[in-house]
Amino acid sequence: TYTAATAYEDGTNLPLSEIAETRLYCNGDTVTPVLAEPGADGIFENLELVLPAGDNVCYATHVATNGQESLPSNESTFRIVPSVRPNPPVLD
Repeated sequence: TYTAATAYEDGTNLPLSEIAETRLYCNGDTVTPVLAEPGADGIFENLELVLPAGDNVCYATHVATNGQESLPSNESTFRIVPSVRPNPPVLD
């Protein structure tokens, strides 16, 4: 989940209706978002479908209806658990 921005950089009020898209960038890729959702509903859905198994370090941005993309948010780590069985235990 995330908290949507409420202001532009100059302090002007930013209504939710002026957030065109929220983008999620991960693992050092600053060009291609792994996920882009319209608006800012506060939830990134289906991360397990777009991120590889393991730890993924990500940040988000908003794109306003004026076309300007925000600076990056703080980073957060998402752990995606593999969809395969774990190795068996070793008995001594």
